[in-house]
Amino acid sequence: MLDLFKAIGLGLVVLLPLANPLTTVALFLGLAGNMNSAERNRQSLMASVYVLAIMMVAYYAGQLVMDTFGISIPGLRIAGGLIVAFIGFRMLFPQHIKTYH
Repeated sequence: MLDLFKAIGLGLVVLLPLANPLTTVALFLGLAGNMNSAERNRQSLMASVYVLAIMMVAYYAGQLVMDTFGISIPGLRIAGGLIVAFIGFRMLFPQHIKTYH
């Protein structure tokens, strides 16, 4: 039972920054400001179902693509680190481009 709570907690910690609830709530209230309570509840339920479906499809399709091309998580981390390092070095040593107005 403790493993279940640990998995749920880890899932929340991982998915919460992706969902960005503070900005999402403000956006939803701005868009649904003139709806009545029942309609607003229905819209929030449908949005939650759609987000869950999109995340599940992305998870399983991502696993399938990674397995198909033989990409591992450590390899993906190394590639991401190299990309971040490349961007960082370009920020440290910018190339000056002359612009003509």
